[in-house]
Amino acid sequence: MKTRGSPLRTEPAPQPTRTRQRQQRGRGRGRGRGLRLGQQSERQQRAVLDRPWKVKFLQGVILLVVLAGAATGPLALLSGAKRAPAQAAATTAPPSPVGATGFAELFVAAWLNQADPNHLENLNVFDPYLTTQDLAGTTPGQYYAGRTVAIDATPAGSNYWAVTVAAEVLESVKGRFRPAGTRYYAVGVGVAGGRYIATSLPEQIDPPATVNPPPTMAVGNLAAPEQDDPMSDTLTQFFTAMLTGKGELAPYIDPVSGLSALAPAPYTTVTVRGFGQTPIGTSLTSVKAQVLGVDAANHTTVLEYWLDLEKVQGRWVVARLHRAGRIATPDQQQQPQ
Repeated sequence: MKTRGSPLRTEPAPQPTRTRQRQQRGRGRGRGRGLRLGQQSERQQRAVLDRPWKVKFLQGVILLVVLAGAATGPLALLSGAKRAPAQAAATTAPPSPVGATGFAELFVAAWLNQADPNHLENLNVFDPYLTTQDLAGTTPGQYYAGRTVAIDATPAGSNYWAVTVAAEVLESVKGRFRPAGTRYYAVGVGVAGGRYIATSLPEQIDPPATVNPPPTMAVGNLAAPEQDDPMSDTLTQFFTAMLTGKGELAPYIDPVSGLSALAPAPYTTVTVRGFGQTPIGTSLTSVKAQVLGVDAANHTTVLEYWLDLEKVQGRWVVARLHRAGRIATPDQQQQPQ
């Protein structure tokens, strides 16, 4: 039977008074050194990822901050492995798959970054029954989780979920981290003593299979705008007014659309690179437009918008701006794009 891991580290004892006095006397000299150290900051920043122990230390700090900041939600008890029973009982938020997935994301990241048989406290906050033997043979600092995202949580019992987590993994090779691809892990997350716990270490699995094919969108191919085309003109004027704040937006939108210009304007110039359309009524057309935006720092961003354009009194206006692309109806799927 597994036994509980070692307790979390305690705060270091206060420094002797004489040491603090030396530190205070040295503060004036420290200001002079600060200027010289500032000149080295750029080189130090570039070297961070070349030193695995630095990455591991930074990840540990970030993890502790996240755990401490979770004190008001379902993940509150992540940082409470050593709390008194009265404190644990004070959390009343019911367990949920949302909390379980967030817990699993943190657990996989901590496991990849900080699995160390000599420092069980890094993972005991997630699995209080983890032992040194469980981590025997692991090498600290060999992997780094650039990002973890839970993509599925399947109920496996009462207050128990099988969570699938995708992780963008970096591996240490000759003192440098390099991409190792996206890996998938399965984690069992349950509830015990009023808090989430991992029931075992993660298991690496195949990427989840795609059961359904991607949807067929209402608009397929895009074509470059043509000069003197009324729809091209409406799209150009609309995006210019909405994204750069230049020109009037009202003439190019339906008054009931509720659309307005973004403030502050994110771009200085925009260009409609292409658009496609599919009629969805006698005077209504579904449009997909690709827009190139350039900001004040000359940074370029490619955006894609889905809109409904309506013909009113012989001219096109934007009737609606969609948050996601329009899926083709069965009749539209049979028509060539």
